[in-house]
Amino acid sequence: MKYSPNGKWLAVGNHDDHIYIYDVNNNYKFKDKIHKHSSFLTALDWSCDSTALKTCSGDYELLYWSMGVDRIM
Repeated sequence: MKYSPNGKWLAVGNHDDHIYIYDVNNNYKFKDKIHKHSSFLTALDWSCDSTALKTCSGDYELLYWSMGVDRIM
């Protein structure tokens, strides 16, 4: 679980292989569910400008996600 550097988003990695994005400024309203990993999440981190997310899974897969306007805004 990690807050974006701008404080707007909370990303939560789960053992169901999904990443859940919540809008912090709107009472943690659910915004998006991301799923591409084939194993449970082990780590996640935001870019400094809060526009990208990096995730790692139990099978050592490393993925990058664009969190632009079309995805969560």
